[in-house]
Formats: sequence, C-alpha cells, structure tokens
Amino acid sequence: MNGKSDLVKCKELIIYKFKIDDLKYCLHGLSCNISGKKDDLQRRLRTILETETTQHRAIDVIFARGISMGYITKPKSGNLVDTSNTKSSSKSSNRCASYETDICMKNLYFYKDIQSITGWKIIQPSDNSQSVFLNFNVPTDLEKFLISSNENEQPIKCFFLRCANVKQDVKSVPLNDCYPILMRMFINGQDFTSYLPREICYSSADKKNRLSVPTILNEPLTKIFQYHCKDRFAKIELRYDKDANKNETFAFSIFSSTTKTVKEICQEILSKKKVTFEKFDDDFKKFMKPSEDVALECAKIPLRSSITYETIKIPFRGKNCNHISPDDLEDYLMINKNTEAWLCKICKHPCTPDDIMVDE
Repeated sequence: MNGKSDLVKCKELIIYKFKIDDLKYCLHGLSCNISGKKDDLQRRLRTILETETTQHRAIDVIFARGISMGYITKPKSGNLVDTSNTKSSSKSSNRCASYETDICMKNLYFYKDIQSITGWKIIQPSDNSQSVFLNFNVPTDLEKFLISSNENEQPIKCFFLRCANVKQDVKSVPLNDCYPILMRMFINGQDFTSYLPREICYSSADKKNRLSVPTILNEPLTKIFQYHCKDRFAKIELRYDKDANKNETFAFSIFSSTTKTVKEICQEILSKKKVTFEKFDDDFKKFMKPSEDVALECAKIPLRSSITYETIKIPFRGKNCNHISPDDLEDYLMINKNTEAWLCKICKHPCTPDDIMVDE
C-alpha cells in the first residue's frame, strides 16, 4: 500500500478488507450508529471518511483497526504495508471486542423508546485488555432532558448501562442484568463506581454480586457536564478483575430511553380488558374445590395492601398466582420502580405488568 494517499488506503480497507465487526468497531469509535447490513456500514463509514470535519479522526481509527487486525503493518519507516500477500503474523494480545445488536434482555417496564446508542460490546474470556470502553455523544441540551420536577413526576430522558453474562447456549432466553465481580466504572476519568447497583452477599463465602438492574447514568453525566462544557463526549471505562470472573463472557451497552411513571403504567393496565365476575367466580370455585387431604368450608380474603396494610384502592391478581387474594396495584408498581423484580408479594410467583389481571 506504499505510495497511496491515506484516504485511498482507508477506502481500500473499508471495501476489501474490513469485515462487519471491523466496520462496527470503527463506527463505534467514531460515535456513530452501528446498526444495519454490511453495505450500510461501509457507506456510513465512507461518508464520515470523506467529510472534512471528521476525516482526520476517521483515518486514525481505520488505520488503528487495520493494524490491530493484521490487515496492514507499520514498519519502522512509518509507511503502511498491505499484509494480504505476506505471511500472516499473530494478532495483538490486546484483542478487540466483537459487537452484537440483538442480545435478548429482560424487559424493562419503567422505560419506553429504548435504543442502544453504542451497540453491545462483547468481551470474551480470552481478551487480555484490562478495560472496556463505551463512548457516545451527549446532547447539548442535556440538563433539559435529565432534570425533572419531582413534584409532577414527569417522564424524563434517561441514559443507562446494561451488562449481561452471555452464555452461548441461552442466546434466545431473555438475560438478566449481570455485572462482573469487582467491576468499577469511570466516566471521562472520574470514578463513579458508587452509582453501580449495590453489591449483595449473604455470607462471607459468597461472591459480591450486584443487584440485577441497569445503572442509571443521569446523575454522573449531569455532574460532568453541569458547567456546559463544549465537549459533550462521554467516555465510559469499565474495569474488572479477570481472575475473579474466570471463563465468563460479558456484554455491555449504553441505552437512551424515556422513563415511565407509576401512573402511566397503571393507566395502561387499567385500559386492558378486566376479569369478569364470572371468571372470578370460576377461579373462586377452583380455589375452594376440595383436594384429597383438605376440604375448605370458607375462605377469608383480605382487602388490605400487603405492602402498606391500607385498604386496597385498585385490586389486582397475577396470572401465575396460586391464590385469589388481591393486592393494591399502585403500591405494587411503586415497590418495583427501582428493582423491577416483579414477584407477587403474597405467593412470590412472577407477576410483571403483562401478567397483572384487574377484576371488575
């Protein structure tokens, strides 16, 4: 590739050398959308390369990727050499991550319009690098989106981090949020580890796993950009001990979304078709039906919230519940706002908003 301009060399890498992972890697490094087919990614990267304001940075990113993957080499003279006709050399021990766009995660009910703004970055056990980087551009009107009125409980723009422990045999199963043990988080060089979900462990012998919830980034981003910095580029660095997470494959991604309020979810549930009196009567008869050992003569159904012990305002049950006792809808939604655990307080069976039934 000697004697060619940097622009021509980069175009050759994009068209002839780069695979889809290479294109996504470069676009991610340039804080651009990484979704789409290979042709779309090539076109997008070439546009950035040919744009005067982004050309210099694009050349640096493309050359760096070409060198790290062994497509080109950089000898002492500084000229770039095509390695397609030379004996391939071993890749750098500091391996580059692969990207995915379709990891199936547990549904989040308190968020809507969820979009991945970095794509999923997957780190294999063989990756020797000590840090994971996720970069994205922060809106110039950040404060307008992130700061809300607590009194009115208005929906707000939200940025959050999701981590997953990826197992090859369960790709189609929705994954829970799962963080590497001893993980730390830095944003633009500042330590924000304290904003990760709290660690839980039930004995000194247990590993310190974190709660299975996303990490909300609103407050850290507001602290960093509160002085209206001209540079609205957020560089998130995640560090974790590879020995403490031996043979584990993790995926990381940053998302943007809009929050949903308790009242909003409550209205969505109430707008669905309610359980009729006849259906409740059938459920009650099944509940009262004698078994081999027990025959019920009567059943006492409490009409107080299992959470606040106040009179139930909006009674509901779950499709998976093994009882007919109702609970209070707003109270139940409120306790799940931060954890999204969605387990019935009475029988502990799964009870998401999709499972909730409201009686007439």
